[in-house]
Amino acid sequence: MIFVINQTLKACIELGDIKRGSFIYQHLSSQSKQNHFIQTNLIRLFMKSGVINKAKEIFNKSQNKTLFMYNTMINGYNIYSSNLI
Repeated sequence: MIFVINQTLKACIELGDIKRGSFIYQHLSSQSKQNHFIQTNLIRLFMKSGVINKAKEIFNKSQNKTLFMYNTMINGYNIYSSNLI
C-alpha cells in the first residue's frame, strides 16, 4: 500500500496537483505518515506548490529525518524561496 501511495504522490508532484496531494495527505494513516518516502514526497509536493509552511511542518514532525528529506527541504527553499520575499 505504501508503494501505491508513494507513486500517486509522485504523480501529483509531476502534475502540480496540490488538491489531490492534499487529499491523500489528509487521509493517510498515522503509520503511513511516518514512512520517510511518503514524507519526502509530501515535502516535495507542498514545496513545489508554494505551501512551504506545510512542508516545514511535515519535516519538523518527522522522527527519523533522512538525507533525502534534508536535501528536499534545502532544494525547495532554494527554488521556491522567491515566494517568501
